[in-house]
Amino acid sequence: MVSLRRHRRSAKHKAKAAEMGIEEEEEEGEVYRCEACDTVHSTKANLKAHRRSAGHKAKVARWVWRRRWRRGSLAVHRGTARHKAKVAEMGLEGDEE
Repeated sequence: MVSLRRHRRSAKHKAKAAEMGIEEEEEEGEVYRCEACDTVHSTKANLKAHRRSAGHKAKVARWVWRRRWRRGSLAVHRGTARHKAKVAEMGLEGDEE
């Protein structure tokens, strides 16, 4: 669920407010953002606590695993007969890394 504070900072909300002629005051204070989880925190301490949380660590671990799997899957694919046949069909035998 998106918090009201986060919604008010969104481009969609700002565009709609401008369209309706409503001027809003900008929130004061610094915003601390976790790019991996797309969450916003009001203090640096809250962000640090979030980064130690199980939810954040799980999300980062899933992201890292997917990147490694994708990288590895290309190497596996290149070793298959299907890939080798397609490369030979296209006449690209010397272009493999």
